[in-house]
Amino acid sequence: MTIHPEFKLTHKNRAITREEVSVQFPEVAQFLEEWSNEHTYITLQTSGSTGVPKKVVIEKSVMWHSAGATLKALDLDRPLRALLALSASYIAGKMMLVRAMRGGWTLEIAAVSSNVLSEVEGEFSFAALVPMQVEAGLHHLLKYGVIIIGGAPVGVSLRKKLEQVDSAIYETYGMTETVSHIAIKKIESGGKNLFHALPGVHFSANENDCLVIHAPEWNQSNLVTTDVVEWVSPTTFRWLGRADFVINSGGVKIHPEEVETTIERNLGIHGFLVGIPDETMGMKAVFVVDEEPSIPLDFDFLSPYHRPKEVVVISTFPRTATDKIDRRALADHAARDLA
Repeated sequence: MTIHPEFKLTHKNRAITREEVSVQFPEVAQFLEEWSNEHTYITLQTSGSTGVPKKVVIEKSVMWHSAGATLKALDLDRPLRALLALSASYIAGKMMLVRAMRGGWTLEIAAVSSNVLSEVEGEFSFAALVPMQVEAGLHHLLKYGVIIIGGAPVGVSLRKKLEQVDSAIYETYGMTETVSHIAIKKIESGGKNLFHALPGVHFSANENDCLVIHAPEWNQSNLVTTDVVEWVSPTTFRWLGRADFVINSGGVKIHPEEVETTIERNLGIHGFLVGIPDETMGMKAVFVVDEEPSIPLDFDFLSPYHRPKEVVVISTFPRTATDKIDRRALADHAARDLA
């Protein structure tokens, strides 16, 4: 795992020393120190989007292999300029550093913010971002050759905007346990909405339609996920939602992500469907938005079983430390408002 001799870190378009990194970006310095120590592994923190955050131990060799798979899949295996816009406290930011070390990149470190694309200067060959950063920086995307988007699903409205951008933009699928993404989906007009495996990764689905990952070189020979999918082939699948978030209402299983997408496509309104306790149905579906709708919400385009029974307006969607929507906190908030 020899670090490429052309690897270097910059900030505001100038080289930054390790001492400066320690002061300005301590999480980056901490990872680089951990990477260079005598241990063969790294201890990672999960995001906590589906439960309590936990520690996961990952071999450095697996991270190095994962970086190489991404470089190969996206044709990035050469010295280039890339942007680190994600926290190095979590796997997405750490893997940007590993990719840069392996590929010999010049990696521009930016302060993590939703407006990061408007705060950095120059052109970049590659960046990894979350949907909020992409939405806030739509007018700057042409400065990037390849962009990967992870951390949360790309919504209908944002996807339509991205289909008009000439940059190569991919939505990713992965988790801390798979050392960032192990599948990518190109966002383009007329696309089939399928995730494609990185080289060396294969998929199956269990009896509950949850994705099972077979990736020996990632030390994952049979990883059962909580992602409900439509399995298409050993290397492709269509993501439907999280089993963790399924709402069992009167015996009907509702996948909130599918309903949210349908609502946004038909009404142009972005929100989240959560389940709250109900004496009659066990759980009932509630649609949560962060501003008062300007039109009456008619959900007749949904089947009766999938229609939200209530609409709740809150000022701000609760998020995890990695900026993902905290659905459990959202459901608790909705339940309190309707109590």
